[in-house]
Amino acid sequence: LLGLRNRLFLKANRFLTISRVIREEYLAGGVPADRIVHIPNGIDVASFTPADAATRQALRLRLGLPQSAFIFAYSGKLNRGKGLDMLVRAWARVRAARKDAHLLLIGAGGQQFLSCENTLRGEAENRGLASSITFTGYVSNVADYLRASNAFVFPSESEALGLALIEGMSCGLPALGSATGGILDILEDGVNGRLLPVGDELAWAEAMLDLMARPDQQQAWAEAGQRTARDRFSIESAAVAHEHLFRSLAPHDGR
Repeated sequence: LLGLRNRLFLKANRFLTISRVIREEYLAGGVPADRIVHIPNGIDVASFTPADAATRQALRLRLGLPQSAFIFAYSGKLNRGKGLDMLVRAWARVRAARKDAHLLLIGAGGQQFLSCENTLRGEAENRGLASSITFTGYVSNVADYLRASNAFVFPSESEALGLALIEGMSCGLPALGSATGGILDILEDGVNGRLLPVGDELAWAEAMLDLMARPDQQQAWAEAGQRTARDRFSIESAAVAHEHLFRSLAPHDGR
């Protein structure tokens, strides 16, 4: 059945890819390279903007977040495969070294089959980390939580692209991400963030502690990351690229 489906799909004029990893899957499936068009997903960069110090503190007060902590944020589903179990283990190392560190998990697992939210909450309690980790549950004001934070962490074990990472970078947060999948299309190691081995809790803990200790690095990655989000992943540029593609495929009728 899969073979029949693929033979039908191969009749398409164009194949859209949002990242290199998906392009490689197309090629492996027999799609001709000249029929593959790369258009990454975009975000509304106007809705995800950096906050100045005063705004950040006001947001923390309103959201019930610690005023003086260095906050690492993650946003997305609290599901297996997102690397969050490893992140909690790494967090135990971070907190042992820095009591001013706080972890913010923006999102929920809900009733999804892959949800690990309850497991994460239990692990935080068992490790004595509950006071240093905020679970927001499902929220609609993700940008507010990001703008109240200091850095972004994205430890996924696999990812087609990673819009949550782009949103964090658009908010001016220096970012740490797993060196896998579409994340490699977003982060350039040492330029606009840091790429880390998938599942390596020691490497992640050391990277978080290193970032906390280097304000100059935070600023450099924050500025470079915001440029990446604005210049390469805006919803406007994605819309224009799709329009050009559709027009190139539409019959020419003189209009």
